[in-house]
Amino acid sequence: MKRKNKDEFIQNIINVFVNNDFLILVNFKSINANDSLILRSSLKSMTGGMLVVKNTLARLALERTGKFSYLSDRFSGPVAIVYSSGIVEAAKLVVDFTNANKEKMSVICAAHLNQLLTVEDVNKLAKLPSLDELRIKIMRLISYSIPARLALSMNSLSMRLMRVLDYYSSKK
Repeated sequence: MKRKNKDEFIQNIINVFVNNDFLILVNFKSINANDSLILRSSLKSMTGGMLVVKNTLARLALERTGKFSYLSDRFSGPVAIVYSSGIVEAAKLVVDFTNANKEKMSVICAAHLNQLLTVEDVNKLAKLPSLDELRIKIMRLISYSIPARLALSMNSLSMRLMRVLDYYSSKK
């Protein structure tokens, strides 16, 4: 690789590190072009991407940015950086893909801000509901509980009135 190309590639890696707060490092052993294209297009649909890196260039980019410096020892073997603005969605996609292609790809670790996440942490993130799913659940709770509570409160007031009237009618 020529010096100019290396500098451009390092700059691309630096941009990924600087512009993202969440990264997943994956080890791809024998992934073919079709599987890689499927994963990349899925990531692209969620405003993310995958960057296959040369380990020495990735370490240089880490040194230059100072961000995610704790990842430098994780770059060994065939490594790709998966990045996305949707943390849970990216974790779900990568975990699902690695589970379907265990012999081709595995998760090395992840990083969020200044925290190193293990493979188990990534699996836990993948099990969380997405933001849209949480919004739907909250809206269901709100929409179902308000009419029910209103009906119960109105019913309880009328029941109290009926009891009072019954009490006074039985006294006479």
